[in-house]
Amino acid sequence: MVAMKNGVSLACLKTVFVMQVSCSEDKGKGSKRIHKAEREKLKREHLNELFLDLANAIDPNQPNNGKASILCEAARLLKDLFSQIESLKKENAFLLSESHYVNVEKNELKEENSTLETQIQELNESPPNFQQTQLPSHIHGDHPGFPAVEPALQ
Repeated sequence: MVAMKNGVSLACLKTVFVMQVSCSEDKGKGSKRIHKAEREKLKREHLNELFLDLANAIDPNQPNNGKASILCEAARLLKDLFSQIESLKKENAFLLSESHYVNVEKNELKEENSTLETQIQELNESPPNFQQTQLPSHIHGDHPGFPAVEPALQ
């Protein structure tokens, strides 16, 4: 487990502190450089800490099997994430298209509903123009197209 303080690993803080101390000691000697071996050691420690952070970010319960396995697992995870991103982009495009289609349908139905409501309102407001008309005389009685009705049933 990597010790953290405010989201920064303690090894990183230690590296920065050692560099500051070394630089302040070298000021008195006139040189602002850290010896090459010290710089390399700090760089290795920093990289090792970064590998531990990466391993813990990938799977904190998995034992660390080395830098190569950490990098392989990170690469596999990134490939999976990129494929998920592509899949989600395609799904999003499909859903946006479907949403657009549904919105067009909804607007058409609203227009149709408005037209129908207007027609209903016009029918309710207009006075009835229906007049009782007499049926033509050839429909009454014995018309060949209609069966004859017996007077007792009428």
